[in-house]
Amino acid sequence: MKWEDLKIEVYTGRAISEHIFEVAEFRIRYFRDFPYLYAGNLGYESEYLAGYAKDSSSILVKISDEGGKLLGVSTGLPLATDADILEGAVEMFVNAGLAPKDYYYYGEIILDYSIRGHGFSRCVYSLQDSYAHARGFSKVAIATVVRDAGDPRRPVDMADAVVVWKGLGFTKTGIEFDYHWPTIESDGAVLDRLNPMVYWTRGLG
Repeated sequence: MKWEDLKIEVYTGRAISEHIFEVAEFRIRYFRDFPYLYAGNLGYESEYLAGYAKDSSSILVKISDEGGKLLGVSTGLPLATDADILEGAVEMFVNAGLAPKDYYYYGEIILDYSIRGHGFSRCVYSLQDSYAHARGFSKVAIATVVRDAGDPRRPVDMADAVVVWKGLGFTKTGIEFDYHWPTIESDGAVLDRLNPMVYWTRGLG
């Protein structure tokens, strides 16, 4: 499948609110997988995603096949947003000697298994890069969960996340923090726990 064979839809600001439920379901389905191991619920997800609709500079990219089946989503908004999605981020960046206003934050990029490994992540980021650059941002940031290399929940054939993010041009920062979510344990139980996270950044061309 090629990029040209997919339906790409871009929504910004308040227009994102019409797609919150669909995106919430998609996030819950795929974030159950390693490394996030997130046992989400629609109530929390809908409230979280509503934060994007409150920021006029936010973006939602939806990827669908010809039949309309959702195959991918990606979101973004300014790091220094008024929405509570990135609570504490500004302070962390300032403490690290970085200017938060320079950064556009990419919330997630989730692709269905059928279109992974074909360079679509790079295509989505290129689209979002253009959007962020046009709004005056010079850098982008992402936050990823940190898991031990020997975590028993890790699929044996899974690519090294560090290699993936470096391949997309990101550099890992020293900005680390913890984020709370219901986490799937090795025995299948779900525990509400803090998960270690780290920010990665790169410049916009």
